[in-house]
Amino acid sequence: NEVDVHNTSSFDLDFVEVLLSELSGEYPYAVHGTKWLFCMPFYQHHTGNAILSRYPLEEAENIDLGEGNLFNGLWGSHTALAATIRHAGTRVTVVTTHLESANNPFRLFGGENTYRTRQSGRLLAWTQGRPHLILAGDFNSVLSRQRMASSHLATKYADDGTMILIEEDPRWVLPPLEANPLDPRHFTAKTHRPTRTIDFIIPDTTFQIMAYDVIDADASDHRPVVAQLQIRARPQ
Repeated sequence: NEVDVHNTSSFDLDFVEVLLSELSGEYPYAVHGTKWLFCMPFYQHHTGNAILSRYPLEEAENIDLGEGNLFNGLWGSHTALAATIRHAGTRVTVVTTHLESANNPFRLFGGENTYRTRQSGRLLAWTQGRPHLILAGDFNSVLSRQRMASSHLATKYADDGTMILIEEDPRWVLPPLEANPLDPRHFTAKTHRPTRTIDFIIPDTTFQIMAYDVIDADASDHRPVVAQLQIRARPQ
């Protein structure tokens, strides 16, 4: 998420093409969904979500999540990007998103937790009736067990229902983090001094999580998450 395409501040590079090139064809299929786009005489800002895949993408949809701050309303909207592949005869839909940030200079009157909760609700509404789903991205919120283990996080996310909506929805398999919710090995933000876990891969219950890990790498301002998933066998 937050993949720039010909941003002036990113040296006018198309980072989808950069990733495709740097990965040497290992993930040859890609789709980008615009989140924000505005142009001025000497400046362009174009960013959004992207999905790269080893398998052909059969279809893709940019999902408008609506709620946001003044900046979003003028120049775009928070979105999620969904793309469908076919693997071993099964259609699998991957949805990536970056929900409202708590550190947005264009937010005039606060309320990011409320915005983010409503965005999460809209995302879950879109997933209704769609099997074999994987949610992934920066949710800008923490799981309840991590919030309850830290007075700082409890205060920061006091009115935030973003992850609670997902936790209370029986369709999803939550990440298998360690028994200690404040184990720093699972923190994703920020990269150099991580204090919390806000980036997730969350499959629905048609999948089994075989492996799940947070990588200590500095390729971005957040640490990357990797998961190995297996489609559950259908009951005979």
